[in-house]
Amino acid sequence: MSKKNRTATLAVLCGALIVCVGGYFVARGISAAEEKKNAEEETQSIPVTEYSADGMQTLSYYTADNGDTLSFTKTDSGWTLDAEPDYPLNQTNLNDMAKAISSVSAKRMVEKSEYTLSDFGLDDETVRVRVTAGYRDANGVPFSVTVRISEASSFSSDCYLSVEGNDAIYMVAEDVANAFAYGKSDLLQTESLPQINSETLYSVAVTAGGKTNEITDKTGLDALASLYGNLTVKSMAYYVQNAETLAKTGLDAPVQLKFSYKKEVQQQQDDGSVATVTVDASSTVLLGASFADASGNEKTYFTFDSLSYIYEATKETADFLTAYADYVPALTEEESSQAEG
Repeated sequence: MSKKNRTATLAVLCGALIVCVGGYFVARGISAAEEKKNAEEETQSIPVTEYSADGMQTLSYYTADNGDTLSFTKTDSGWTLDAEPDYPLNQTNLNDMAKAISSVSAKRMVEKSEYTLSDFGLDDETVRVRVTAGYRDANGVPFSVTVRISEASSFSSDCYLSVEGNDAIYMVAEDVANAFAYGKSDLLQTESLPQINSETLYSVAVTAGGKTNEITDKTGLDALASLYGNLTVKSMAYYVQNAETLAKTGLDAPVQLKFSYKKEVQQQQDDGSVATVTVDASSTVLLGASFADASGNEKTYFTFDSLSYIYEATKETADFLTAYADYVPALTEEESSQAEG
């Protein structure tokens, strides 16, 4: 091959190489742009509902787990259960639900035109959560929004969601569905018992049958502190104390145990500082009638002077507590010697 031909061939090869390299970087640039676009789409949220939770007037929801529908109305004093307006609701839970459904953002959207709600687990037979929220618009006209949420998909922890009147299906985080994972009993505003133990307890006065017996010895107090620890607020019988429920539970004429103890509190000092100080405190346990529950377990009604609800304790614990009405502490060695003398 002549020198001239070799030069021409090299020129052609170099040109082809430049085209290939250029094509590689162009393709790489397009790929990077696509990746960036996909990443942005994945992180970009799609607004589904945009309402003010404070403006919500009513809320009702059905969950497949509980199998029933709970309905609530917001009043000036807070949320109330429509079926039982006096039921003491945990307002924090209701407010969290209102926020969860008033502002929903989706990860992606699917056109529903070629599918049905059942294809996404959103029909009446398969839906996991169905929520209807009632609002008022700027003119005071009421309107409602109904949302359906499916079980989490088999390939992710996300759920499908639909809005009544909207032809789109959305993919949302499961947190939206979890916000409504409450039955009626879960929404009860809970109470707590005073924290008392053998280190802080210094006296228990037991009143039964018109007589009072005060226990101050260590053996008796240790046993009573242990029995006190068996009382819990996990099993509630009635959430209202009135003449009817007190008579029904025997708490209109209860056995009373006044627990006197020490507790630490934060107290403001004269110089404006806050210090931890130990003060005297007391709490009275009230024991009522005994009964057998549906499973045949023997229980006793009880409450505290500081509580609003009526609870259930095991009859065994209540009987042991009541027995301290006749408790006599054992004699000390010195007392025994004096008695023998």
